[in-house]
Amino acid sequence: TPQYLMMLTGIFKQYPDAQIIWTHRHPKAVMKSISALIVKLGGIVSDSINPYETAKQQIMNNNAAIAKALADRALLEQKGLGSRFCDVQFETLCNDPLRVVRDIYKHFNKSLEDHVVSKMENYVVNNARFKHGKPVVDLKNTFNVEPEDLKLGAFEAYARDFVRGDST
Repeated sequence: TPQYLMMLTGIFKQYPDAQIIWTHRHPKAVMKSISALIVKLGGIVSDSINPYETAKQQIMNNNAAIAKALADRALLEQKGLGSRFCDVQFETLCNDPLRVVRDIYKHFNKSLEDHVVSKMENYVVNNARFKHGKPVVDLKNTFNVEPEDLKLGAFEAYARDFVRGDST
């Protein structure tokens, strides 16, 4: 989850054998999702949630988190811990979750038992993405966010270096 991005060095300090599965998704898709979630949850406890301000705040907060995470990851890789990161594309996870699971197990040299695969296959068949409908959220119309609002240094560097495809 995004909040743990700011804790990578602490995670490895506390758990020296940690293995990180980092799911990559384009920042514009993340900002749509997280802004919608925060507005919806905030509306439970407040009558004065401003979706425009919420989105802008999330963009700034998450840009800072990505900047820190990228810097921390670079430091951890310099310390020889690069193989402890398994990078997963969100789009691939959605389209072929079992392939992603197999790739993760392979990356970390773990064995994946057939009965576990069978249970995962069953789960995937019975729980398709958007089973209950696709959320309709648009950064421009819902949050008044323009494309240039997302042209921040860390977002652009992250998308360039880690995101494959649109991941929206």
